[in-house]
Amino acid sequence: MKKKGTCQHCGAEFTFRECPSNKGKVGKYCSVKCRDAEWRRRGGIARRTARRVIKKCLHCQKEYKSLERQSRKYCSTKCFAAARHGKNTVTRACPICGEEFTQARSSRQIYCSKPCQTKGLRPYWDSLGRKPKTEA
Repeated sequence: MKKKGTCQHCGAEFTFRECPSNKGKVGKYCSVKCRDAEWRRRGGIARRTARRVIKKCLHCQKEYKSLERQSRKYCSTKCFAAARHGKNTVTRACPICGEEFTQARSSRQIYCSKPCQTKGLRPYWDSLGRKPKTEA
């Protein structure tokens, strides 16, 4: 179905074909030339031509390139996650074997592993008359 529209760049009237699968992506500009000109006017091309600077990762101290106006602090998502979760970790000792393990501060984990958990919960299962599935 053909519809009439007004170009968002030059204001000229034009006709375009509307299709439900396009989800409104057509009918904004009368030509590719107007679309590109509007995109450049809004700063779309600035990202490609922006100055790159060398920054230092706050986690691993490795140098990386980033756009000058970007507020990136880490070289990768791995470093970001490590830095973010490193602040919120705590070291605890397992009540069964005494081995220390690191976990998130918000975690309610008590035991270091499944075998220790099985041993630790045995008295509870015995009081219920149940047996654990496996024992290591």
